[in-house]
Amino acid sequence: MDTKTNSAIRLNSIILQAYQNENKLIKDVWKDVFQIDLKYGYLLEKSIISCLDSLNDEFEFFKKDMEETNFSKELYINEISNLQKSLIVPTGINGDWEQRKKQITNVHFKIFDFCSEILPTNEEQIDSNDIKELKKLISELEDFIEKNSLPKDLKRILEQHISKIKVALYTYNINGINVFDEVLQSAYGEVIKNKNIFSDDSNNKVKEKIAKVWSHTQKIYNIGKGTEQLYIDFNNITNSLQDLLS
Repeated sequence: MDTKTNSAIRLNSIILQAYQNENKLIKDVWKDVFQIDLKYGYLLEKSIISCLDSLNDEFEFFKKDMEETNFSKELYINEISNLQKSLIVPTGINGDWEQRKKQITNVHFKIFDFCSEILPTNEEQIDSNDIKELKKLISELEDFIEKNSLPKDLKRILEQHISKIKVALYTYNINGINVFDEVLQSAYGEVIKNKNIFSDDSNNKVKEKIAKVWSHTQKIYNIGKGTEQLYIDFNNITNSLQDLLS
């Protein structure tokens, strides 16, 4: 079984999941497809809209990648652009899914199937167990934050990164492995910027937990890229900073 992926494969999978979903409301369909673990309210709708923006970006990446091939745009561009406009309407997520679903046809799936073989498969798909493990580590960190009194600045940093990693998890199946690179770059920057906070021995317990989250995120990114990137041991933050800056 081929474990590599590209934009056509990802779009095909997402559209198929949406097409097969039996929910009546648009937001409930996308909640399932994007695997958003929020129950209701503003945060759920905000997350869905953010994921739809990411889906729109992936359509644009797909079209750009196809333009760089020698295949005629006329073979696919109208059908794909019309599908893109039909599905991505962030202001209408409380509407009826059946009307949107009618816009999806076998032609779209055939186009994505064909294009998936044309475009290079430039990254590895991540095993679902690795994704589950990251979600588990995030849940444990959230539980620790809730049950312990932490310095205000440290708590802010942790909550921001939890939010960023959750967004990456929602959008990974849309945009691919680079969403985790953005999280890691942000983490490295925060470590450098707030050296005193992370070097404080009184924060060791929470530091160990966030280190596990960051390290597993880094593992996932490395697997997806199929290469060994710079590895930082967040548990030993002083040496990590010296290694990073040397």
